Amino acid sequence: MTPALEPYLAARQRTALHEVSFGLRDLRLYGPAELDSAQLGFRDDGEGNDLTGTSEGDWRPEWFVVAHEGVFGDPIFVDTSRPELPIYTAMHGEGDWVPEQIADSFDGFVAALMAVAAVSGGREHPVGLAAHPLSEAERAQTVLRVKVANPNTDLGWWVAWLEEPEVD
Repeated sequence: MTPALEPYLAARQRTALHEVSFGLRDLRLYGPAELDSAQLGFRDDGEGNDLTGTSEGDWRPEWFVVAHEGVFGDPIFVDTSRPELPIYTAMHGEGDWVPEQIADSFDGFVAALMAVAAVSGGREHPVGLAAHPLSEAERAQTVLRVKVANPNTDLGWWVAWLEEPEVD
């Protein structure tokens, strides 16, 4: 792994959190040993070819995939060029990478994940969430916890995660 990732690795060691599931969505935070393989298709093509660039829509050299969002399969990545280690996602399969910031920092990301995990018991899948819906007060409190941890991030991604899925 590259030296640019060392600050992230130090931050990652401070959390034992690996996965959070709520309703339709789940997020898996990769451990340090998984990070090299997580870059496949983003930073490299598996045959030694670099896929990064600096043009509009390119995967940036300072971006490293650190988690995977299960429903849409979109990468969750850290920007190692900034000391606070902000966290982003971007829709895959669009031809261009358009990052959406979902946390001000890695620590803010973990705090937001812990806020979701705190209300996920019995709601880890759509059927469980339908049986035990999140109250408006719980939803508001969870969003507030995410906002306190990430005051400079638009909360749309987190709010969407906390929405109730339609179960047939």
